[in-house]
Amino acid sequence: MSTIHTNSPTEFPSTTLCLLHPFPDRVRQLWQSKMSEFSPRKMNNRLRQQVDKLIQASELSKASVLSHYDKRSMYYQSLDPDMALEFGYQMDEALMAMMTVQGNVACIGQYDCVFESGTKVTTSTWSHPDYFNCFTLNIEGDSTGVDSLTVVISIGKQPQHTGPHTAFVQDVFEQAWGVLGAVHEAGQYPSIKRHSVYLQNGKLNELKFEAVRHELTATPVRPCINNAGEHKRGRLRDLDLVVDYSHEKCVESAAARVIEEHCRCLPAWLMRRVRPGQVPYCGDLR
Repeated sequence: MSTIHTNSPTEFPSTTLCLLHPFPDRVRQLWQSKMSEFSPRKMNNRLRQQVDKLIQASELSKASVLSHYDKRSMYYQSLDPDMALEFGYQMDEALMAMMTVQGNVACIGQYDCVFESGTKVTTSTWSHPDYFNCFTLNIEGDSTGVDSLTVVISIGKQPQHTGPHTAFVQDVFEQAWGVLGAVHEAGQYPSIKRHSVYLQNGKLNELKFEAVRHELTATPVRPCINNAGEHKRGRLRDLDLVVDYSHEKCVESAAARVIEEHCRCLPAWLMRRVRPGQVPYCGDLR
């Protein structure tokens, strides 16, 4: 049974931002010095060498498949998780300022606004195979009275696809300079690839958000929820990020479990229940 509540106050939605060019200038400097072995160009060179070996062995079909792996997401999977977090934008590099308005009161800060009522803006960083570090802004406490959230975000310098950054041929048609933004229900996993809008300097974009009230009822069948593991109490995990239950992400988590069991690897494009360690990413080229 569905019930529509009209004029019912809703929680203020969360906002997730991902920079399309995920590498800040400091990382480019690292690639040119002490961490040159982990630069995209080095990965590209190793990939080319493997493709060349396959061609020399007349395994052209395998060489053709491997040549399509020159992608940012494959580079991500070939890094340790902590290094992938280090190579992406950090919170203080991306979020420059924000302003939250609640009634007649405005709270201005970088990312630590707290109202006298206890309502506050919290930020979290989560890891994505294409964009490395994304940032979610959520309002904790009673957010029904929050009127607006304004964010100033730095997109860094215009990317240069030369030097240690020479790689990712297969991403050439997706390279851009700007931000992907998504508005979603608080606590939910942001489907940034499906429900985001490309934000660019000098352009006006409008995002629409439809509030949905979820009420848990004792239905005979509770799809994709069991009484153990990460599904207990309707919570799901993606690396260090714990989010509320949604059927879509629950199915992804179940699919990831099947791939882990049969392929002995971790799919980076699905919900990652564990951190890559003894079980590598399926796209790990090392």
